[in-house]
Amino acid sequence: MLKLYRMAGESIRIGDNILVMVFEIEHSRRVRIGVDAPGLKVDRGEKRKAEDAERESWRRNYAERVAKRR
Repeated sequence: MLKLYRMAGESIRIGDNILVMVFEIEHSRRVRIGVDAPGLKVDRGEKRKAEDAERESWRRNYAERVAKRR
């Protein structure tokens, strides 16, 4: 993993099409960033993790219901 230091107003380019921009740094703790990645889905990591857990729970429950019908 590449770690870079950026200040508000600075950006990082990834390839030709992806731009990550630092908009604001609040109280040296929270960073507001923008990601421009045409054609790619961009999510927060914790959101993706929660969605994956919910999807897995649904699959397990569905499999249990199908098994009970047999």
